[in-house]
Amino acid sequence: CVAGRCRGFPSFVYAHVDSEPPLVAGFAVGGSGELSPLPGSPYATGAVGPGFDHHPDGLALCGGWLYSAGHEDDVIAGFAVAPDGTLSALPGSPFSSPTRVYGLACAEQAALLFATGYGQAVWRFAVAAGGTLSESDLGPQLVPSYALGIDYEPIGELLLVASHPTQLDGFLLYPASGQLNELPDTPHLVGDGIRSVVSSPDGRMLAFEQAAGARIGVVTSGGALAFGPLLADPSDCEPTGLAWSPDGLLLLAGHRGCSPPEVTVYAVNAEGG
Repeated sequence: CVAGRCRGFPSFVYAHVDSEPPLVAGFAVGGSGELSPLPGSPYATGAVGPGFDHHPDGLALCGGWLYSAGHEDDVIAGFAVAPDGTLSALPGSPFSSPTRVYGLACAEQAALLFATGYGQAVWRFAVAAGGTLSESDLGPQLVPSYALGIDYEPIGELLLVASHPTQLDGFLLYPASGQLNELPDTPHLVGDGIRSVVSSPDGRMLAFEQAAGARIGVVTSGGALAFGPLLADPSDCEPTGLAWSPDGLLLLAGHRGCSPPEVTVYAVNAEGG
């Protein structure tokens, strides 16, 4: 899995390394959750940097491929994932993008990779049989604000977009055509500083990160969203991403700028978020 997007207990975990040039680190997950670096990790992306600006939604697994956002270079790096979890660059990687790339989300059944780039659009890339990327003929999906965070929830076929500074946008994907339809009552005005969004493993809930903390939303019938109150965060450090536990009963919020780094853990009511 990639940070925050685990469905079931993972065998491997991948994360960005904040370095110049940018790298992706890979780890094998042991039976009790311990992490061991994969052979050859960290892996070069082919981008030149500088780093990833700590954006938590900048990695996406898509079947047997892993994609990495290289926002300063307007590229997306692609890797083949071997059975032992090790990564190797796809032919033609890194792939060019018409915009900077911050967040990535894969709709595997539609063979589409969605990308945000701090513009008023979500870009579609067609994923070929060998994992190579090309800009989709469908073109970008316009959004009313600056798209940063993104996640795709495959159970309900929902594309969720965190649009800076205050909006959460939701779309229903039609996999056969790749078309997106905006959900009812969206965009939602959810408070200042939204930058990341991640759906729960069972698809019934989502969480998004704001400057002042995190909030949880519940996906109701027809794809409508209902939101709970802001979750108070005791850390004084800058938030840098959210993750669900594989059972969806814990929400973890990471922070940078602390020594050592801090993680806030919330227990989640499985019935109503």
